[in-house]
Amino acid sequence: MTDDQKVTLFENLVRVRELDEWFINALMTGKLALFYHSTQVQEAVGVGGCTFLEEGDCVYATHRGHGISKLIPRGVSIESIIAEHYGKLTGNSGGASGWHPVAPEKGFPMYTALIAENLGLACGTAMAAKLDGKRRVVVAFEGDSAAAKAEFHEAVNFAAANRLPLIVVIENNEMGQHTPLSTYLVNKDIAKFAPGYGIPGVIVDGQDVIAVHEAVQEAVRRARAGEGPSLIECKTYRLRGHSEGGPDVSMDQPRSKDEADKWLREKDPIKLFGAKLLAEEILTQADIDEIHQAAREEIEEAVKLAAEGPVIPSFEHLQSLLFAE
Repeated sequence: MTDDQKVTLFENLVRVRELDEWFINALMTGKLALFYHSTQVQEAVGVGGCTFLEEGDCVYATHRGHGISKLIPRGVSIESIIAEHYGKLTGNSGGASGWHPVAPEKGFPMYTALIAENLGLACGTAMAAKLDGKRRVVVAFEGDSAAAKAEFHEAVNFAAANRLPLIVVIENNEMGQHTPLSTYLVNKDIAKFAPGYGIPGVIVDGQDVIAVHEAVQEAVRRARAGEGPSLIECKTYRLRGHSEGGPDVSMDQPRSKDEADKWLREKDPIKLFGAKLLAEEILTQADIDEIHQAAREEIEEAVKLAAEGPVIPSFEHLQSLLFAE
């Protein structure tokens, strides 16, 4: 990768983290309705997977971080993300979706919060991509609990049988809401399902943005060449509770704060990649500080613009969005 590409990855990591922090603060201080599912220390999966996709490629995100680690690298503005949460017409879905990541013009065709259900939709989009011959690919992200559902296996099997240009990326943080992975999957390595479907399965360090980027780009190369789907498992960690303000438990027991602190201290993808860029003399500490400050200023301006945006005018307006004319 070029130095500029590495800096772009780092900037996207920082913008996602700073926006994540803003969402948590806004929610807990009553400045934001709805709820929020933090993606802290998982940012490298979306950023590494999405930053260098091509125009026309499609992405299916998940509820974790409300898709921001995928939306921001694909060029969806922070203003439109915040405005969507505010229910404003300037949101990326005109305020109608709340926190669901939908932005068709940027390659996010639709979304469902139901675990693994996005994969069936992604198969349909990938089939369309195969039929139109434009060498587009579809990257679908899911959590580890998706692999315990029939929809995951149906979708992977369908994609493999039809050699669809689909890349399934599993963010394995070993937690399905409040349920540890060990209670619903015997095999902790989800990528090992891939050989049974006759497709490549790769396990990567989900804290290493370059490793994620390289794994996804290799799968993209295969997909564009007509070689079919791939399954990529990114080993990562859910730093915070399932949703802000809710219990941070595993089954009925509190999750380890020491473990979370260790991940933030030793395996934070922003700290790891920042240290790498410092060691390679691509950035200085002053550059890193400036990138963080620029992200905060971008968010501050986005919040102001989103707050000033027009509201949804009526229930009839929402009804008008249900069907295409």
